[in-house]
Amino acid sequence: MSPIKGGASDGGYFIYEASGGPLLVLSMPGCNVVNKAYELTPGNFFYRTEYWDKNITTPSKPSSELKEHYKIIQKVLKDLLIRKNSRWIGLNAWEFLENGEALILDKGKWWNGENKFIRSNLK
Repeated sequence: MSPIKGGASDGGYFIYEASGGPLLVLSMPGCNVVNKAYELTPGNFFYRTEYWDKNITTPSKPSSELKEHYKIIQKVLKDLLIRKNSRWIGLNAWEFLENGEALILDKGKWWNGENKFIRSNLK
């Protein structure tokens, strides 16, 4: 874990998963209140198809055991979520979107619960 210095997340920590492994990567979705509306940002769950092993200076593949654990955890996560507009989302978050209380970030753009573009997050 590495500390975050400066910005809105100052004092927090992040895990840099680009080296080492094999490992499962889970980033939790974000939820911030901005102008009395929830801004929902995506999370992610994945594993890399190759990992750099600095000891033998070659890439290595994830094990079948890691892939199996990934499938187990993915199923548990999907059992907790619903699929709407090609996204997996928590029921409470979807209700906020449907009620016009939230926006969701997708590919740099903010969308409402009716899947209408609201504004860009890109500069």
